[in-house]
Amino acid sequence: MTAEAIKNNGNMSYFVKIKLPFNWKNEVMKSLRKMNISAASLFPGIAGLGIATEDYIISKSLLSSMTSFVVEQKFPVSTIQEEQTPTKRIDYLIQQMQKIDEQEVQLVGKNFVLKEPHRQVSLFPIGDFQFTHDKTNLFFKIINAADEQVVQQFLTMFELEVVPIANILYDKIEKEGYREGNAADEGVKSWEHIFEIRKSLFDNKIYRIYRRITQQKINA
Repeated sequence: MTAEAIKNNGNMSYFVKIKLPFNWKNEVMKSLRKMNISAASLFPGIAGLGIATEDYIISKSLLSSMTSFVVEQKFPVSTIQEEQTPTKRIDYLIQQMQKIDEQEVQLVGKNFVLKEPHRQVSLFPIGDFQFTHDKTNLFFKIINAADEQVVQQFLTMFELEVVPIANILYDKIEKEGYREGNAADEGVKSWEHIFEIRKSLFDNKIYRIYRRITQQKINA
């Protein structure tokens, strides 16, 4: 452990640097993910997601231990059926989501905010989205929030003008919140699910919010 000094407005401040053994890395990273501390949360956006996913895959030793497999063509945007490792498949899905983001910005811009009465939701780990009240049931269907209790919890939070959180690394939304954060990541399976959600949101004109805005109740 070492202490280093820096100047702060003429005064001396100190911070501590702790060096951990390299073989602790996997356990430390696992503990941080459980606390929702990762590149995905520190650097919101697709780039942060990519770094966090790569770290997760390396920690699971997928890069060296898993063999290549043939991925079936499941999504309309994919026109090539090719042999991919899990890492390449996840990278491909992230690239496709980046393309969706680019199309969305071209359509509505980065500062787009619905003028009609609308609701906001935070979908971990891909960001915040907005939709009009008439798309509420459709939204729940897209994220697979079929449980009546969790749907009611979301609706109550919407009424209180609180932005609910759904961790879409899970196949089914059974609770509001981050839950286990990045620890819920199951690799290719999770990212195919996330891509499916992202594409469905775009196809149904449920657009991303690129900056958090205050949810406002608008009287019709």
